[in-house]
Amino acid sequence: EYGSDEIQIHKESINEKDRVLIIDDLIATGGTALASARLVRKCKVKSIEFYFIIDLKNLGGSKKLEKKYRLSSILETVG
Repeated sequence: EYGSDEIQIHKESINEKDRVLIIDDLIATGGTALASARLVRKCKVKSIEFYFIIDLKNLGGSKKLEKKYRLSSILETVG
């Protein structure tokens, strides 16, 4: 999210019959979450949802995700 890194999954670990829940501790700008979704979408899954512990609303990541995905968080904070 704040630099360059790499996310990988094993190609046969999920398939088009699966519904995927991506769990992360924090959503800020949404970079990592969107990269995860792009990677999982390549496996043509049924659906992708997100669950976060903390949503930093003022940084806009959840707003970007809400356009395409269902998401939940335990705590929402601004600033």
